Amino acid sequence: MRIEQINIENFRCFKGLNKFNVDGKTIIIFGENGYGKSSIFDAIEWCLTGEIDRFKQPGKGLNKKVIANRQAEEGEKCSVELTIDEVKFIRSFRISENPRESIVVKNLSDKIIAQGKENVEKYIEENIANKNTNKKLLSALIKRSHLLAQDQITDFVLRDNPKDRFNALANIMGYRQLINMAKNLNKVKNNVNQYISSLSQDVSTYNQIIDSKQKEKVEFNLIDFNNQLNRLGINIDQEKEQVQSEIKKKEEILLDSKSKLDSKLSQIQKINNPVKELSYNNLNDSLIHLQSLIQKDREDINRIELLTEKINSENKDITSKITNIEAQNNLFVEKEKLEKEISILDSEIKEYGFLEKDITEQLNQIEHYQNQLFYAQTHLESYLKDQKTIEDSLRIMQSNRLYIEKSKRRISRFNKYLSIFNPLLDNERESTSLNNLNDAIKEVYSYVEKNNKDKVCPVCSTEKENLSQTILDNIERNLYIIQKNSNKISKTNDIVKRINNKINDLTKSISKINNEQKNLKTNLELAKSNIDVVSKNALFNNELFEMSYEKITAELKVSSERINEFNSMKVKYHTITTLKNKLNKYPRTKRSENFLTESDLQSRLKTLDRRKSFLQKQKENKEKIISDNESMFNKNNQILFMLSDILPNDKKDVTIESVFEEIRKERNEITVQIDLIRNVYDTYQKLIKNSSVESSIREYNEVVSKKKKEMENFTQEYNMIDEFRERIYEQVGDKASDLLNKPDSKIQKYFRYLNPVPNVSEVLFDSPNPEELEIILSYKSTSEKSENKINVQHSLSSGQLYVLAISVFLAIK
Repeated sequence: MRIEQINIENFRCFKGLNKFNVDGKTIIIFGENGYGKSSIFDAIEWCLTGEIDRFKQPGKGLNKKVIANRQAEEGEKCSVELTIDEVKFIRSFRISENPRESIVVKNLSDKIIAQGKENVEKYIEENIANKNTNKKLLSALIKRSHLLAQDQITDFVLRDNPKDRFNALANIMGYRQLINMAKNLNKVKNNVNQYISSLSQDVSTYNQIIDSKQKEKVEFNLIDFNNQLNRLGINIDQEKEQVQSEIKKKEEILLDSKSKLDSKLSQIQKINNPVKELSYNNLNDSLIHLQSLIQKDREDINRIELLTEKINSENKDITSKITNIEAQNNLFVEKEKLEKEISILDSEIKEYGFLEKDITEQLNQIEHYQNQLFYAQTHLESYLKDQKTIEDSLRIMQSNRLYIEKSKRRISRFNKYLSIFNPLLDNERESTSLNNLNDAIKEVYSYVEKNNKDKVCPVCSTEKENLSQTILDNIERNLYIIQKNSNKISKTNDIVKRINNKINDLTKSISKINNEQKNLKTNLELAKSNIDVVSKNALFNNELFEMSYEKITAELKVSSERINEFNSMKVKYHTITTLKNKLNKYPRTKRSENFLTESDLQSRLKTLDRRKSFLQKQKENKEKIISDNESMFNKNNQILFMLSDILPNDKKDVTIESVFEEIRKERNEITVQIDLIRNVYDTYQKLIKNSSVESSIREYNEVVSKKKKEMENFTQEYNMIDEFRERIYEQVGDKASDLLNKPDSKIQKYFRYLNPVPNVSEVLFDSPNPEELEIILSYKSTSEKSENKINVQHSLSSGQLYVLAISVFLAIK
């Protein structure tokens, strides 16, 4: 890559456009401090990479204000153009508050080859850089391979620490990216190592889980398990769910049988010991005997109840006779009281002077009148309001009709006026035609003035003297007629407009009043309908609707008082009638004729009570005997009913105790079978669990195998990274120093050639440790038998150190 031309515009200290032809074998730039020597290299670095290392801020991009010329105006362009191998690289931006940078690649004919950051980087990658160069490292590699900055030389000269000098020389030699790569690889190596440790830990954890799963396995005797399955008739080669279902089904059948036997045993255990010694048939005979005894006792109770009933009947008759004697005495007292009440009410009714039938008729009349009052009170307000609505509506409608008739007469009169004025407006059309004619004459006049030299009329082709004056006279006459007609038409138009406005106003007013008439008619019909409904009601009384509301209220109060009064009389008549009817029910005899004594009757009652008490005790004794016998019968009958379900026919002559022992024996045998089935089920669950554990162990072993394979892969990557890193340090370290120390090394050649103070000493490079570099000056003593080595920092001048840095850069590049 060779730079042929540099054009710098408003960059750093370069104001305006500055062009530099650098297409020579050796270019020397000389100048005082601050005159832009470093800025030229800054311009080259910025154009190719978009950055300037010495102005770079940590975590931020390049500040455009730093590189723009301070004297340049806002809106001017800051740019650098490099011509390299007949291709122009141009990077620029407009000076502003927030400048936008652009980069473009052109050929010498200014045809664009690439534009934009990504496209230019791609072009550089394909045409300038190595094909395998990382795009992110491209700009840095260009700088390190083609530019030796002043700050790099200064950094190299001032460093006296081996590690710092190594870093400074690495910058000059372009090894900085390799050093950074080595450091990054070391980080990657550590991360890989950590991941390998993590995988190892995972493998250890999974092995522990596998050991734990192995311990979860349950031991059992497989031979005994197969024998038990054969005894139960279960095929273990079936599906797991089917085997479990078959075992459970057999267990359910046995449990059901056991439950039935337990129920029988429980029922037999409830039987008393004396009964257990009997057979079913013996128990049945005892029940028949008990039933006969109960029947006999019931017959005795029936006889006692018949005797008791006769005693009760006689007792009731005697008690009734005694009660009648007391009741008759009470009746005479009540009869006298009723006669007194009737006498008092008769005297009160005579004071009213009305018969009972007259009271009812008067009460109906007053109640009807009161209903009419209530109806009038309820509807009076609406009735009067509807009457007023009818009156107002009729009055307004009559007034509106008169107004409409008057308005129609006025409209008719206005239309007559319009019939007079409208013909006058026809003159406006004539005036318009005259205007058009006058305009045509003006055009003729203009034509005559410009073109007609022979005084010939261009319309009729006749010759006439003073043709122009004649045309002007016609124009003036026509203008006078137009002006006169125009004034007359304007006045006529104003009159017609005023007449039309009045007609429109009257028409709108008539339309509005017609709408009002419709509303009034609707309200009138509604009011008439309401009054018609009220007046046709049976309770309507025209006289009452002519009264005031207050007078109706007063009438209502009076009618209520009259109704209360007549109701009171009616109640008294009803009370007298009720009392007289009650009096007729009492005996007409006198008190002395019905008086009786009770001594004989009381004595007979006591005798009957003693007989009744004796019979009651006899009945209670019989009932207790029957209750005991029935209780025994029911209990034994339940036992017999229970045994009929439990015992087969051939066991009905066997004692209940013997049957109980046989059932218990059968139940114990079923219990043994149930225990066997449950043992088989538990063993089968252990087998299933062991199978599940084995499956889990296989899965974990597969995971462990994958982890180990992954560990092997990462271990290989780890070793490869370590090997690659060692090769980097060999290049930068010992091997690099061997290359630099060769007698025919270009560094030695350039240093001897450029050294301002030549001598016989040699510059040697030594790398005692990784990322450390010692530069020493070797010279032989006077005896030429021993070789002395001195650090260049203490033996070379700053100028010689500058030359050494340039020699390293030239040799490496």
